[in-house]
Amino acid sequence: MWEQVIPYIVMAVFALLSAFFGKKLQEARGVMKELAEAMSTTVKAMEDGKITLDEAKKIVKEWRDVLEASLKKEKPQQ
Repeated sequence: MWEQVIPYIVMAVFALLSAFFGKKLQEARGVMKELAEAMSTTVKAMEDGKITLDEAKKIVKEWRDVLEASLKKEKPQQ
């Protein structure tokens, strides 16, 4: 009997693990995307050796997005 039940238990455990790690991987991708955008914006602004007020605003916005993406947590359901 156990030899028939064990494969179903193993499949259920793998399904739960992949659902959990899949969510974490998706969150990590979002943070990496924001990080790449922030770095690109910063490098472009620094290319001419000076940063204008508009460039500074864009840089701050992009780095704020990185911080928000890395702190973002799923809200608990009520």
